[in-house]
Amino acid sequence: MRDIASIVGLKVISSSEGRDVGTVSQVIVDLASGKVLGLIVGKGATEKAIEAKDVAVIGTDAVMVQTHKLARHLSEVPALLEARRDPAAGPKPVITDTGKRLGVLGTVYVDPATATVSRYEVSCGAWRDITEGVLSLPPLSGTVDGPDSIIVPEQALSDSQGAPGGLRAQIAKLAEVARTQAQQAAESLEGSTQSVKRTVAATAQKRGADDKSQTVAPQTETQQSPQGAQSQPAADQHGASAEPVEGRNTAEQAQNATECSDTEKEK
Repeated sequence: MRDIASIVGLKVISSSEGRDVGTVSQVIVDLASGKVLGLIVGKGATEKAIEAKDVAVIGTDAVMVQTHKLARHLSEVPALLEARRDPAAGPKPVITDTGKRLGVLGTVYVDPATATVSRYEVSCGAWRDITEGVLSLPPLSGTVDGPDSIIVPEQALSDSQGAPGGLRAQIAKLAEVARTQAQQAAESLEGSTQSVKRTVAATAQKRGADDKSQTVAPQTETQQSPQGAQSQPAADQHGASAEPVEGRNTAEQAQNATECSDTEKEK
């Protein structure tokens, strides 16, 4: 797809001769049929016409034709002569068949490979184009592309119009993006909150289990201590009973030694 304004000013060269045929001054299109009719080469008395079927290639830097003879005088190509418009006349107004003015013809986009009109824009003024967007239309069935005005059928226009453009559409789009991002942020925050709650609950549960285990351990030691206390008096009792017996044995030995000494003396 290519703006016809980018074709205006290109050199036309014959590929078989290497001859400069002229410079494109107009691209003639018919919005009723959606076709490219041809090119106007040169200006004023030197104007010539080249029919679309005779154009070999529309390149980025030049338009190629087979021979310079394909560029003929306008009078020899009545279709182009009739469709040719004086650039000084300004753009054509675009009006619906119900009498509603849509604007003026703006940029026209064509497919050079198929020599067809892809779409064209209707300008409603600089401010409205910025705020509401440029009306972009495909070739509509029932369109009249006259010498002074372009008439489009209202019903076909209503069926072809899509989403609005311009700043209003951009603002609406940005608002929708902001709503989507806010919703995603809220969902993410809710997920994080639930995760924190689960972590806190798990930590509290683990801490409660640890406190319970620490409480049970001292009770076990307390239950074991009476047995040690009971065994200790028993040992003390045995020790106390053993000490008097040892004392009695020592006294008896001393008495026996005294008796033996007395006996020896009597002897």
